[in-house]
Amino acid sequence: MALTKGVKNVILMGSMLFIVLVVAVISIITLRTDPVSESLKDENSILPVLWVLSDDEGNALTTNVLLYSPKTKKAAMFYIAGNTGAIYDSIGRTDRIDAVYKEKGLETYNEEIADILGINIPFTIDISLSQLGELVDLLGGIKLFVPSPIDEKSKNGDLWLLPSGAVNLDGDKIRTYMVYQLPEENEEEALSRRQNILISVIAALKDNKSTFLNKKNFNIVSSRLTTNLDNDGLIVLLNAITNMDTEALDPLSIQGIPRTVDGQILTFPLYNGDLIKEVVQQTEEGLLTSLQKLAVSIYNGTEIQGLAHNTMIVMRSANYDVISTGNADSTGYAHTVIIDNYGNEEGAKQIGNFLHCSYIRKARQGEVNADSDAAIVDFTIILGEDFDGRYVVGNYTPPEEESEEVEVNGGQAAGTGTSSEDNATEQTGSVESEAN
Repeated sequence: MALTKGVKNVILMGSMLFIVLVVAVISIITLRTDPVSESLKDENSILPVLWVLSDDEGNALTTNVLLYSPKTKKAAMFYIAGNTGAIYDSIGRTDRIDAVYKEKGLETYNEEIADILGINIPFTIDISLSQLGELVDLLGGIKLFVPSPIDEKSKNGDLWLLPSGAVNLDGDKIRTYMVYQLPEENEEEALSRRQNILISVIAALKDNKSTFLNKKNFNIVSSRLTTNLDNDGLIVLLNAITNMDTEALDPLSIQGIPRTVDGQILTFPLYNGDLIKEVVQQTEEGLLTSLQKLAVSIYNGTEIQGLAHNTMIVMRSANYDVISTGNADSTGYAHTVIIDNYGNEEGAKQIGNFLHCSYIRKARQGEVNADSDAAIVDFTIILGEDFDGRYVVGNYTPPEEESEEVEVNGGQAAGTGTSSEDNATEQTGSVESEAN
């Protein structure tokens, strides 16, 4: 039966509409960019990535947040301890952070960690033990240092065997390296070892970039990772972060106070979690600059016992290199002062912002000499009565004509002079005698 003119027009219009829709869909797919590529358009972007190494039973063995600057190719890594304590809304109770991973999965785990650090973490990568073994074999093994040979049995009777020295470990050996724990080994040492695996995996991906980080072979790698990115986004992300210098990566951790809750020891972040958020923010800012790690000495100019030592802990958590701590020559310093020993104005501003200290001055003639601690540090910090243990309060800024005599001589903050016993310090940064 012949089609009427009206029916023919309907069919024609329908065909044209279908073609338009097909072209539109193809255009959208063609023009679509992955979220990583979108982030890279901003030269001041920071790429945050949550990395989890887990067992095959749904437990997080080690968790790290990597921050990477494509602009400077610098990176920082924050270790998230499994016993980090807080009231987690996702599980409705105070508990360990890794309980969230176990009960709610990777996405919710990422949201809780992002809340602790005060940042958005858009990218996640989870590698299970079985995936790790396959990935390591694919990469031809990874290089690690094993201080002494391992020949032990687990509680379940599994045999742990590892060679010593700088060795290239295959997938089976890496799984052993990941899970073994000797009786004399503390938890911190075991966690450090697991961190080294992640860093070594990133280094191995860098070494094999031309082979695997391309569209032809990438499925072999991506199938051994669990991620919230599609293959296009993941290949862009890994190509970016493998540009970093893994040798320069110095993992940071969340400083906290241990407390026993329901029979388990949880570590609660210092200052109600405000410190780690500030440290992360400062770290992101530092990644975008050429500023290197700053070395400081800290002296207690007050009668508050342990003030310099506690400040050392806070500043080391923010990746400052605290060379030494101790007592100033006097307990009568009303104001905290930052002494810039080598004219590093950008670094001085960074420390000033971190401590909320406006009193910054350059070292005076004779304060920096070959025999002094000041010669080996970028900054000398003398804590005054306006320092509350975390910040300088009052925003004191001295008038230009004011001259508060502060000298650094022979590792001591010298003013009116005290006995050497009051100023004894160790170069490791620990306090041998902080009487004040």
